[in-house]
Amino acid sequence: MKIVRDVNLKIVFYIFKNNTNIELENNMKVSQLRIPDINSRTHEVVENVEAPPHFFGACMSYENGKWSIENQKLYDIMYQKHLQEIIEKRCKQIEKTTQASIVDTVGDDIHQRNLTAKAVQLARKETKTSKLEKDVEDGIKTLEEVTPLLITEDEVAQLDYLEGLFNTVEILRIEGNTKEIQIQACTTIEEFEAKCLELGV
Repeated sequence: MKIVRDVNLKIVFYIFKNNTNIELENNMKVSQLRIPDINSRTHEVVENVEAPPHFFGACMSYENGKWSIENQKLYDIMYQKHLQEIIEKRCKQIEKTTQASIVDTVGDDIHQRNLTAKAVQLARKETKTSKLEKDVEDGIKTLEEVTPLLITEDEVAQLDYLEGLFNTVEILRIEGNTKEIQIQACTTIEEFEAKCLELGV
């Protein structure tokens, strides 16, 4: 890696790949980016540097092949900010993956609403059937009278199928939420990376 550091304090402000072209003559220039107040009089480029596990500019120094944290408070703030950013990004990916799995299972939002309405309709008919059968048993109504209103075997099968679909959707949502909760509980980047590997996300 290449680093740009203060000539005197050895504080590192930027880190780049070795093949990055960096100019410091007047103002620092990297590709189309120009940075004032950094030039060859105040800063220097050091090549072939081994990057630290986590780099945050302006709070770390590099000298004699060794990285040091010079401003612990700033480092901790930037570390936590970075950790929260990667956690939020991964949680959004989990939500996206979960939603895609739900769509694969029950279709898009419109289709899901239609299936839900159908399931509610069939569930009400099933409940009504139980009441009508009790009326027949009690002699309040005749079987011929209630038969057209009873839920059919095909409708019972449809209801069971829909309930199975919705149970699958609920499991997918719970699994997604559980993964997010576990990731959000991580307090270090290393713990976050290990947890993502464990969860396969």
